[in-house]
Amino acid sequence: MNKKNLFPIILLIIYLYWYHSYMIGFIIFLSDTLMLWQFIVYPIFFHLLFYMMTWSMVATWLMPTGKVPHKYKLTTFQIRTLLRSPDDKRQVVLAAFYQNKGIKMFCRTRSGNLRFCKYCFHFKPDRAHHCSQCDTCILKMDHHCQWLNTCICLTNQKGFLLALFYCFLFSIFYICTTFNAFIYFFTSNLPNPKEYLWVIIGFVTTSCVAPIIFIFVFLHLSLIAQNKTLVEDLDPPYFTNRYSTYDLGLVENLEQTLGRNKCLWLIPIFNQDGPGLVFQTRKGRLRRPRTLETHRSTVHRMDAQRTLSDYIR
Repeated sequence: MNKKNLFPIILLIIYLYWYHSYMIGFIIFLSDTLMLWQFIVYPIFFHLLFYMMTWSMVATWLMPTGKVPHKYKLTTFQIRTLLRSPDDKRQVVLAAFYQNKGIKMFCRTRSGNLRFCKYCFHFKPDRAHHCSQCDTCILKMDHHCQWLNTCICLTNQKGFLLALFYCFLFSIFYICTTFNAFIYFFTSNLPNPKEYLWVIIGFVTTSCVAPIIFIFVFLHLSLIAQNKTLVEDLDPPYFTNRYSTYDLGLVENLEQTLGRNKCLWLIPIFNQDGPGLVFQTRKGRLRRPRTLETHRSTVHRMDAQRTLSDYIR
């Protein structure tokens, strides 16, 4: 079995154990330790959080990832023309193809060239990146999630954030409601301690997982609050106009990921605007990028023996 397929299976096992350890190991096996209101209220909140967490996770997994439209791709003739062109002329050829297609791209490579995928042979829209594991370019790519074996991107970034959020709330609920049983297990002389085994293991593992989940929630929420993806945080984009940024302010940044309707922010459904090809920007204080104009003044001093990968990385 492929290693990357093991993570979803491990995640499914964790889900099943969480449910069994709480509903069977805690609510049923230890029902005599619970008050009547706890026996009624705990399962209700447990199923609510478990359902929202599962819904968010499944929605993230099933949502199709954003693919680059056909108009950004080169034709077979254009690909042959590009490959037959000298290395030092290929960027000029790409620029001509770009003008003929009538598409808009406001980001460039570090060297000031057009963003072009050497694997898919198409221009990369702003914020799009090639995923080596999916073997395709993804619109507004954030990262590739091994646990779900899918890319977190334009279409499912909201669902992924909500999955982390509800998973953290579920972990806190699990820890708080089983804490007394955990303490009772170590402070009392129990006639049948095996009945507590499911809850004890669940409490310990959840207590270890909860801080990690909180870190991920904080990380991705802070990135969304700045209108950044994880890829852009590691490698900031280079704009054609100086000092541009996608940061439009806290509320607007959240709306671009969670949707305009604030009543649906906590519901894992896709309700964003636009196809994800061009994004609104404003003037900011990012590091000064090299523009295409500044690149032209230095390209003549570069070695003419550059390869195709140097131009289109």
